[in-house]
Amino acid sequence: MDSLILVTNNAEAATLVEDGMKTIMVSGSPIDVLNRVCEMLRNSYRLISAPLPPNVPMMRSPFRSLLIMPSEKRCDVLGIEAVLRAIDVMERQREISMFADEDAEIIFDYAMIDVQYVKRAVQEYALLCEESETWNTPS
Repeated sequence: MDSLILVTNNAEAATLVEDGMKTIMVSGSPIDVLNRVCEMLRNSYRLISAPLPPNVPMMRSPFRSLLIMPSEKRCDVLGIEAVLRAIDVMERQREISMFADEDAEIIFDYAMIDVQYVKRAVQEYALLCEESETWNTPS
């Protein structure tokens, strides 16, 4: 897990980082997080978690957290395409705002849901790493 990097605008998600996981805090909207990730994918990083929320209601969330990791490739073309599509979809689905008028309890709920998505992405990545080691281990 020491090579994973969490890029987020969610302070709650930043507190859950696994041992050795680096966190990059982004101030602003979920679109700002996606733009920062896209920039990093152009500079020797690859996308690990899905850039789009799993459902339309979560596109209203003021939080977005993505996992990336260093890559030997200069550019993650498929990751960049996925992030750019996510930006397009999110912009079409809702008006971008800082959610200043949202109830604090609702904002906290969004933050906790985002935390659960990050935890799930880390678990799935760990499982994929274990499976990869199993398949690559000589019998």
